[in-house]
Amino acid sequence: MYASVTVLSTLALALVAHRISDILSAHRSSESPRPNLKPVLDRLASLETQIEELRSIGGNVGLSIGVAHKGTSIFEKHFGFRNVNSATPPDSETVQHIGSMTKAFVAAAAASLVEDGKLSWETPLGESGVVPLFCESNTEPENKSLPQVNLLDLLAHRLGVAMKQSYWHLMSTALLSEKANTAHIVSKLPPVAEFRSKMSYNNWGYALVGQIIEHVSGQDLGQFIAQRFFEPLGLKNTTLGKPSSENYAASYMALSDGTPSRWNTRL
Repeated sequence: MYASVTVLSTLALALVAHRISDILSAHRSSESPRPNLKPVLDRLASLETQIEELRSIGGNVGLSIGVAHKGTSIFEKHFGFRNVNSATPPDSETVQHIGSMTKAFVAAAAASLVEDGKLSWETPLGESGVVPLFCESNTEPENKSLPQVNLLDLLAHRLGVAMKQSYWHLMSTALLSEKANTAHIVSKLPPVAEFRSKMSYNNWGYALVGQIIEHVSGQDLGQFIAQRFFEPLGLKNTTLGKPSSENYAASYMALSDGTPSRWNTRL
C-alpha cells in the first residue's frame, strides 16, 4: 500500500500552494503602481525550509516551484533530485512528467474537433460511426448503457465503470494492452455505479477519447496535440512521448516508508 504516503505528499504540496497563494493575495491587496516585491520574495524564501521538510516527509523525490508576477518570473526554487541514482537536481529547464494534467490537452483536442464539425459532444458513439465501441460485434458489453456513451460522458468521468488500472500495467514498465484494444476493454469494464449518476474518475474514458481523436484526425494523438496547441503556443519542451532532452525528471513512487522507487523506466 502506498496510499498513506501518497495522500500525505498531496496534502503537503496543497499546503505549500495554499501558503504561496496567501502571500500573493496579501501582496495584491496592497499593490501599488510600482510595487515593491522584496517583502513578497522574502516571505517566499522563508518557506523553503518548510517545503523541503514537507517534500521529505511526503516522499517526493524532487519538485520545482515558480511564481510569476504579470508574466515575469519573480521566484524560482528547486528541491531534491530529478534522478535519485545520479543525485541530479532539477533546474528551470527540467522536463517534468505532468501525469493526469494531460487530460486537459486531450479534452481541448476533442473540443477543437467539435469546433471543426468533425465530432459532436452529445451524439452517442454507438450511432455516430466515429469509432466502433466494441471490437467484436458478437461481444456483449458488461455495461448495457455503453452504446449511449457520448464524448461528454467520457470526458466528465460519467461512465460508472470499474477503473481496472492493472489492465494498463502491473509493476512493470511494459504496457499490457495495445491501443487498438481500448474500445474493447472499455466495453468489458464492469459497472460500479449507475450510468451518468455521478462522477467516477477513470482513465479509460480519456484513453478512448484519444483513440477517437486519432481515428477522426488521421494523426497520432501526440502529433495532433502538438500541431494544434504545443507549436502555436511555443511549447518547445512539451511532448506526449519521452522527451528528447536528457534533462527530464524520472518517475518514482513512494513506498510505505517514504523510500522512492523507480516505477516507470520509460519516463
